[in-house]
Amino acid sequence: GFYPPYFVLHTPHLFFDAQRVKVAGAAHPGSGTGGTTADAADATAAVCVSVTSLNGEGGPPSSTGIPGAEPPGITTHTAAPRAPEACFDRSYTAVLQGFADAKGSHRLAVRLKAADSDATIGEGDEATFVAAPPLAPTLQTTDDSSSSADAARFVRILRDAVAGWLYLDTTQGDDPGAAGPLSPGWSGHTMVGVHKLDWIHAMVEGLVRDGVGGDLVECGAWRGGASIFTKGVLDVLEPGGTRRVVVADTFRGFPRASSADATSVDTDGWALQHFDVGGADAVRATFKRYNLWDADRVVLLEGVFNETLPSAPIDSIALLRLDCDMYRSTMDALELLYDKIQRGGIIVNNNWQYTSARKAMLDFRRMRHIEYMPLHLVDGNAMAFIKE
Repeated sequence: GFYPPYFVLHTPHLFFDAQRVKVAGAAHPGSGTGGTTADAADATAAVCVSVTSLNGEGGPPSSTGIPGAEPPGITTHTAAPRAPEACFDRSYTAVLQGFADAKGSHRLAVRLKAADSDATIGEGDEATFVAAPPLAPTLQTTDDSSSSADAARFVRILRDAVAGWLYLDTTQGDDPGAAGPLSPGWSGHTMVGVHKLDWIHAMVEGLVRDGVGGDLVECGAWRGGASIFTKGVLDVLEPGGTRRVVVADTFRGFPRASSADATSVDTDGWALQHFDVGGADAVRATFKRYNLWDADRVVLLEGVFNETLPSAPIDSIALLRLDCDMYRSTMDALELLYDKIQRGGIIVNNNWQYTSARKAMLDFRRMRHIEYMPLHLVDGNAMAFIKE
């Protein structure tokens, strides 16, 4: 269910964990026949994922995991050269990598393998994907002009600041992608990380270059860091322009789940988490500290989406980024804003790893008969599509 039947891959690896692979039946990875023990020695099966090239281009991927970044418990296995396979049991974690230079179409297949042999005891879902280049901003590749170099330097510093990388102790490594809420001493204005900010930057560049009009809208913003970064990129790409950044959130945390919504898979667990950032005034103050507040080009919509979005001053949208987590919030944003998205505009679900948010987008695409528009996996947890 995590990977749709057909999608476009823009990442160098495919990551699998408990939220991406569900196993039905008596034989479960990491559990005995009674399904109660987590002793790997009692495991009755392992989940194995393989990728096979359908056209022989780009070479086979690797199944050795992400070098130096393998979480505890990862188990990887290499099978035949043409169909590498990654298997995992108790950890529910595995990685297939090596797609950075892959080309053409590939088939992703899942099987349940016996613990004591290579025998297949269950067949899983299959998907087909087309390997495509990763989304990367071009502004970071500067030309000889000082203005271009200054702009690239500004965007890079802004990215590292809102992601919290700028303020981390340098002893924590050289990879800004490591900056996040789990980093010791981390304090950022967005939890999305620098890699997501890079593809947000790349999307905005593409929309501006292709002349797709409309505002850049974020639904679900926490402390506003991703929107602050988007405003900075927009100032560089369209100085003096009229395109706006619209930021919608309660800024006080998640609402409670609606018990009357039979289609929802939401729970009140979201409402129990601490995401109160002090209201829209606090986010406005953060914009000002970055010197990126502009009352004419930044709109803060404070409240639940079904109350704020119907009357929001939005005429057209070029980018709709959904970081809503919950089914009802994601569906409300899509239902209320989709018709305002311009042709060529981009819709991003930043929470594809959550069943709730993923189901909302899949349900919406089915209800609106737009499943023919290809889904693009732009990073491990974000799926996007372009409105046609």
